[in-house]
Amino acid sequence: KATRPVAKGVKFKSGGKKEVEAERASRVEKIKVSFVLGENRIAKSGEKSIYVRIVSPDGKEITKSADSGNMFSFNGSKGYFAGKEDVDYRNEELAVDVFCESPTPFIPGKYLITIGCDNVIIGETSVTLK
Repeated sequence: KATRPVAKGVKFKSGGKKEVEAERASRVEKIKVSFVLGENRIAKSGEKSIYVRIVSPDGKEITKSADSGNMFSFNGSKGYFAGKEDVDYRNEELAVDVFCESPTPFIPGKYLITIGCDNVIIGETSVTLK
């Protein structure tokens, strides 16, 4: 389970080395989704792929490319992911950050965010850009 999920718009300064929070859609370069994978003694340890699905205010899924290579399964459905992070899960708490890009400029409004792993939804959050 993803605990304490938080999403925010970010832009980068100093040649991409310094991350700065941005609230205006016109300034956002990526959406950063941060959460903690909780301890789970039932889950198998090892490499896990974490997927982040973002639905924009106009109802479209954000993805780099609308092809099957950018899809993932969750709760019996399929969707496009905006970001993916591979982690080495050891059945203990693990902080995870996933940076999500959009092929088109971000627009003002509320973005709905779903976090998935092992074909299930493990967390949800949202972010509103001005």
